[in-house]
Amino acid sequence: MKNPSNADARGAPLAPPPATAAKPRLKEGLVKDALARLSWPDLEAHLDATGLDDDGLDDLLGHVRRADALVLKRPDDVRSALRAQFLGSLSDYLTNSGGADAAVRLDELIDGFAIVERGYHEILWARDATSAAKLLPEMRAAAALNNTVLAFEKIGEAIEARGRHPEVFLQSLRVDTAGASVNPDGILGAIVGACSGMLFMEAYLNDWYDADGTLILPELPRLDDADIRDTAEVMALAAAWRRWEHLERRWRPWRGDRHPRQRRSP
Repeated sequence: MKNPSNADARGAPLAPPPATAAKPRLKEGLVKDALARLSWPDLEAHLDATGLDDDGLDDLLGHVRRADALVLKRPDDVRSALRAQFLGSLSDYLTNSGGADAAVRLDELIDGFAIVERGYHEILWARDATSAAKLLPEMRAAAALNNTVLAFEKIGEAIEARGRHPEVFLQSLRVDTAGASVNPDGILGAIVGACSGMLFMEAYLNDWYDADGTLILPELPRLDDADIRDTAEVMALAAAWRRWEHLERRWRPWRGDRHPRQRRSP
């Protein structure tokens, strides 16, 4: 009779093979913290401790792509210099440990960051050229809310006037605005998007977010009609900011192989 595969020649059971040590992997919390602080010594120490195989490289570059600290939505010379030093050290490390291809993949991400930042910066430069740039941030936020309320009132009046006709159904309701017949849902969505974009942009630029990331508006002043009118073009730029931010978010967390499309100056 043949010996079972788990027994030696005398029929004695064989000892189980030694367990293979688990391959060390990057710790997400440590990598994210080092990226947020742009701390190359901490990241380097962790990479040395875990090693960097193909899977580890994919994980690392995924964290780099998603790191908010590596995208500067507003110009910041000090932060930009720190980031350049950090990414330069990381590029050298990848060249030495992962080969030239690893450093090229990092360079592609850096190129994408530059495109993203250019979009934000161009919107801010265009905003600075508007008449509303002279207003305090609180005044621009208040004007955005006022503009939104006025726009809602106008659309509401148009809906009410159109809805008096018995042959009009809500599903097919359209209103006349600026000489065109439009679906009011689309107009209302655009109004809300412009207002929220304005508030989000001002909150980012003026540190109106609390520690939990909640937008806390300051006390808003009363405005005259001229101040409210002055913010109309800024609201359009704020809507562009929100659209650009949406595109950035689609690229960075989920589609690292696709750059955002370059946008024209507003």
